[in-house]
Amino acid sequence: MQKVEINFDEKKTSPDEVIIRMAGQLDINQSELIRERLLPALKRYKVIHLEGQSIEQIDLSFLQILHSFLISCKQLGIKVSYHFHVNDELKALLVHTDLDLT
Repeated sequence: MQKVEINFDEKKTSPDEVIIRMAGQLDINQSELIRERLLPALKRYKVIHLEGQSIEQIDLSFLQILHSFLISCKQLGIKVSYHFHVNDELKALLVHTDLDLT
């Protein structure tokens, strides 16, 4: 698997809505790429669904990017939802954050 994979799936019913799927290593080594891929969505979409699947690693840098992205969505009036499928080890780590990703 690639280190990180980010795919945009525009909803057929609305050009203003997108599902952004992320997989792989969501960590500091991929943070610049993740940021570069997510930021344009703030200008293009009114509804964003974030999904994480086959996640191998999450670290603080990704959580900071995600937190900032969610704040920006709120400020811009963008509706956003998110759900990340993570293993039990990552769930245990995420319990200590303010973000309920699961």
